Amino acid sequence: MGRPKGSKNGIRRLIERTCETCSRVFQVEPYQINARFCSRLCQAVGHSKEMLKSQSRQCELCHRSFIVAPSTAQKYCSQECASKTHGSKVIGTRASTIYVSKICKICSSPFSARASLHQIFCSRACANISYQRRITLSCQICHESFTVRTKRSNQKYCSRSCRTIGIGKTESYIEKAFAAALISIDLPYYSQYALGPYTIDFAIPEKHIAIECDGDYWHSLPACIKRDRRKDKYLSNLGWRVLRFSETEINTDVARCLTIVEKAVSYTQI
Repeated sequence: MGRPKGSKNGIRRLIERTCETCSRVFQVEPYQINARFCSRLCQAVGHSKEMLKSQSRQCELCHRSFIVAPSTAQKYCSQECASKTHGSKVIGTRASTIYVSKICKICSSPFSARASLHQIFCSRACANISYQRRITLSCQICHESFTVRTKRSNQKYCSRSCRTIGIGKTESYIEKAFAAALISIDLPYYSQYALGPYTIDFAIPEKHIAIECDGDYWHSLPACIKRDRRKDKYLSNLGWRVLRFSETEINTDVARCLTIVEKAVSYTQI
């Protein structure tokens, strides 16, 4: 076996030290001659006392001495000295201190505002008038008139359903197949017909008939089932009759689907 750790000529030598926190005498190895505490607990207590011990500093402005805790980063003896130092930094050509002349967009009166602010009104009253102003636009799909705020003057559609039609909704293959079937029997219809917050796949407004083509997968999901029920209830309250055909019905027997539509059209519903 080798020599014990910290030993010389086979004899281990320890040095006695006194703990600065609890004043207990403890022994350490020669290389730990600068040890100050007997344990980690005493070390934590000692360091916390040192951090709370006040020390003297010199003010960077008036060079006056003041007492402060070592853990704080205070550089000035008072709030007055700090204000004088930091106040001199903002004096000059900072954007926040530059005032420019502007013209109010409501009352056209000149006013001054900071360059860093994007202020376009001279007062709160003019700002409220701007937000209350509305203009009348015409929907590009249904051509109905609707009102919007002035800042939304580039709005093209009156509702979400019209927007869906305007940006171009992708028709499914079953909708294309059913559209071809309706054309084959010379039945006039409107595709992607906007009614309130909803869009109908195929609509016959004269008879108040709505035709929906449902995919087997998507329309079997619980969320989609609830959405379809809300849509059917909304259309029923408006006096519309909803005819729903599944993907399987359209693919296997589209003639039967057309027969149901023809019977609904022939039945007068006012």
